[in-house]
Amino acid sequence: MKKTLALAAAPVALFIAFSGPAEAGPNRSTATLSVTTAGSGAGTASTAMKVGSSLVFGGCGYAPGTGVTFVVVSPAATSFFGGPADANGCVSSANSEVYYARVAGSYSAKAYQSSNKRADAAVTFSVAP
Repeated sequence: MKKTLALAAAPVALFIAFSGPAEAGPNRSTATLSVTTAGSGAGTASTAMKVGSSLVFGGCGYAPGTGVTFVVVSPAATSFFGGPADANGCVSSANSEVYYARVAGSYSAKAYQSSNKRADAAVTFSVAP
């Protein structure tokens, strides 16, 4: 019976040992993320986009030459796309992906580049009918 208890406790101890570092410390990224309508050159997270709009995601403060993944959560789906940050540490989906807002409602987007499993930057915005 002692062997059974020792084996049952071992996985719990391993889980605790490996789950701590990923959650430790606040996110210290200086990266930014914004969303605009394609071709507008203007727009912010507070500007309401319209259903059918082509949206561009971008920002700066990333490691140059390293990939950035955008994750967009809409009322209907979750989408993943991205590309490498340029020599200045900036990235834009304008040349790599076309994202169409197909449903009205609240959206959120996050950008990931670091390996700490936390978003480096995030933005929320609304899409109007």
